[in-house]
Amino acid sequence: MGTMLLVWLASPASLLAEPSPTPGGLLQRSHSMRFEIHRGHLRLSGLRPGQRASLTLDCPEGHAKESLVVSHAGVDAASVTYTYHDAQQQWSVDVQPNGQVLIQHHTNQKDGRLQIEYRQPGPGSVALVVRDGVSTRTLTAPDLWRLLLIDREFCGHHLVPMLETLRPGWRLDRFAQQIEQALLIRSATGRPLDRQMLDELVRDLGHPEFRRRQAAEVRLRRLGHQAAGYLEHVDTGNLSVEQRYRLRQIRRALHGPVQDTPERVAAWLIDDPGTWVALLDREDTERRRVAAAQLEKLLDRPLDFDALADEPERAEQLARLRTEFEFVQPMWVGERAGKPRRF
Repeated sequence: MGTMLLVWLASPASLLAEPSPTPGGLLQRSHSMRFEIHRGHLRLSGLRPGQRASLTLDCPEGHAKESLVVSHAGVDAASVTYTYHDAQQQWSVDVQPNGQVLIQHHTNQKDGRLQIEYRQPGPGSVALVVRDGVSTRTLTAPDLWRLLLIDREFCGHHLVPMLETLRPGWRLDRFAQQIEQALLIRSATGRPLDRQMLDELVRDLGHPEFRRRQAAEVRLRRLGHQAAGYLEHVDTGNLSVEQRYRLRQIRRALHGPVQDTPERVAAWLIDDPGTWVALLDREDTERRRVAAAQLEKLLDRPLDFDALADEPERAEQLARLRTEFEFVQPMWVGERAGKPRRF
């Protein structure tokens, strides 16, 4: 039925317990690696340099086949290719070096073919794409957590089940709720950092005097996760080589190698305006009020948004806010009958 080249991938007992191909089965039974989320992006943990494996499970009578190929040549050089298909559905997972991830799940339904894709092109923005044969809907965000915060219902219906097939019991929907709760707690107990001060510290990372450069880096490191959200959004295009290098080192030190927790994520999202704009769309009045108040703190001016207004009026206000600020791009892009439209 299958051939295993290296036993580190899955123990013989686990293979005998469930020898038939199942969606995500080989990934679930791989004891030495699993998906994690680090800085809002998917990654595989547990792989060691030099490990290689190939495994295929074929069940001709059930028209099902599953395969997994793993190669880890060195640091940032791991690649994983996983496929599964039967008469009703097809799965593919492609993990490439430098954080590139593509997960696809296609199902055949009575009313057509449903295609779901999670795209992670390295360290940049991520996207959830859903096609149902009639329309295409694409939701984009800087990272996976903000994807879940932007539209919990849509992601809960499509993205969360897909990812939890690869890692059962992950409970990403609950994790996102905990992030949101941590954000609300932080907004009530803390103050936004002085952005002018942070701008000056980043400028000083490239100061001609070594002492000034070093002092700026030390201060940014001491701010810890308070400054993480700001530092994630610094435009590095106009920075010197020295500034970019020091900024990269600070970011790495702040995030570390560990996977995300709700508190860590909330710490670097607390000063992100786009996150609070997303929370303006919540059904709970108090959450909308807190989000509006936090945005006013970040922007240092009144916000044209009434948390107590009825839904149609709030929708108009929210649409204007999304258009007004450059940092908030249209989050939905879709097509019907081949014609692009905004959601």
